[in-house]
Amino acid sequence: MRVYRTFEGLPNRVRTVVIGNLDGVHVGHQALLNAAQRWEECLTVLTFEPHPKEFFTHTPSRLMRLNEKLRFLNGCGVDEVIVAHFNQEFAQQSGEFFARQIMKNKLHARRVVVGEGFKFGYKQSGNEQTLMEAGVDVCTQGSQMRAGGIVSSTRIRDLIQGGQLAQAEELLGHGFGVRGRVFEGQKLGRTLGFPTANLHWHRSRLPLKGIYAVKVHGVREAHPWPGVASLGERPTVGGTGVWLEVHLLDFNGDLYGRTLSVELCSKLRDEVKFDSLDALVTQMHEDAKQARAILKAGL
Repeated sequence: MRVYRTFEGLPNRVRTVVIGNLDGVHVGHQALLNAAQRWEECLTVLTFEPHPKEFFTHTPSRLMRLNEKLRFLNGCGVDEVIVAHFNQEFAQQSGEFFARQIMKNKLHARRVVVGEGFKFGYKQSGNEQTLMEAGVDVCTQGSQMRAGGIVSSTRIRDLIQGGQLAQAEELLGHGFGVRGRVFEGQKLGRTLGFPTANLHWHRSRLPLKGIYAVKVHGVREAHPWPGVASLGERPTVGGTGVWLEVHLLDFNGDLYGRTLSVELCSKLRDEVKFDSLDALVTQMHEDAKQARAILKAGL
């Protein structure tokens, strides 16, 4: 899969284009990609960076960072992704300009695959009719329904922030988590009998906190490793910033520098400040016991 950061210098080829932020690449987005694969043209995803919602509201709430989204799309049969820089100039383009100058003239799009009610351009001045008038065919996919409602990134964010991870996974079609490189922390967990692998929880992610049962991908090739994770500021030890600290159950080894994917499976409890380290350790044993029981059937 090729990734382009500009519309200039693109290979001269006919394309079928899926347009959208595709945050989370949930089952609704996957339906768009599956529909686009019916044709033999180059399957292209046109997405935006930063997320337009971030640009207009400055509210960071992504389900996936860009590199995670690109990694996932690479496994979905996508031939190329164009990451358009979303700025004030781009936001002020009319729908007609976008359809004719970008979709038709620069991307050579034969068709686009979009969801119901798709609109684009300044003040949402463009729609399916605008694209067809520019000579681009439009394939509209109906909304995906799960658990009594329409699948959307907003609904999934609400479920995850409410600790309803199983329900979120049903709408995503895959687990929710974070991928990153393990860095060397303060090693306090080791002294407490709970060594942890530490990953940064980037600013652009959902503002989550709590203790979770997790599956860790990348420890061994065949299967994920069970674990319990703390996501938050570590108030008992005077921590600052949001860290993701993962204790791998029954694991003995060095993970520094390794790239891991940590899938949040079930929220065990909220993050709290304990009166002493002894009280914290007692609760950590209980968290590990609970996580082990939850994950045992699925690993």
